[in-house]
Amino acid sequence: MSRPFNRRGLLGAFALAPLTAAPALATAHPDAEILRLERQWRQAGEVLADSLRELNAARDIVHPVLSEWPASLARTPWEQRQDDCLNNVFVRMRVRFRWTPPRDESGFSAAVWTGAGLRRAIAGAVPHLGRGGLTPHRIRRWKALLPQADAFDSRVEAAEARAGLKAAEARKREAERVRGEATGALSACVATTPEGLAALVRVVGGYRWKDEGGAWPNLLRSAAIVSGVGLDALEHQHASLRGPEVAAAPAPQRKSGARS
Repeated sequence: MSRPFNRRGLLGAFALAPLTAAPALATAHPDAEILRLERQWRQAGEVLADSLRELNAARDIVHPVLSEWPASLARTPWEQRQDDCLNNVFVRMRVRFRWTPPRDESGFSAAVWTGAGLRRAIAGAVPHLGRGGLTPHRIRRWKALLPQADAFDSRVEAAEARAGLKAAEARKREAERVRGEATGALSACVATTPEGLAALVRVVGGYRWKDEGGAWPNLLRSAAIVSGVGLDALEHQHASLRGPEVAAAPAPQRKSGARS
């Protein structure tokens, strides 16, 4: 997993943070940019959590329609094998299916053709498979499936429109973009005040990689203590990251979808 923050940056923030707050009469906070980015990161996280709830609710509406997929649209094992071989000539024929139905009795999980996927396969068949052999047979099969695929696509798209699925997906992508930009910018920041260090600790404390052990738990715990961030707010899993009074209690359960 990539690490948006490096250890040197956090160590530098810890070393540079004074033990007293900046003067109250200062016209500009030394870590104003860090504080602004942390607010952006936090607000985007709230929007992301809301959008995930909306997305899950929309999927609950769409799922019953998807579950009624026509069995004839399931791709054959041969068709799926071509889709999985990314380095061969079939890469241009990969189908963009919207849902994978449950496994059948044989344990094989079939992928469902869409109209767009069938058209790409038909257009790419002769250039990639040649004119002879089974190519004509496969083209006839794909053309015969087009009416069913188009009809099923229309039903799914109507359900997605009723549920507001695409709008929820767009909000989720935008929140992820904004949050990612704030994370990237914060990774280059070094705090010089307890407030700035606290902002970095809150952001770093939300990432799972900080529970990998080694120096990370104690480093983050130390930075939290110096900056005044409560240890119970670090979303930690390892007891070494928690204070003695917190270590005895069960670790809080992570809310699904609350963090990206």
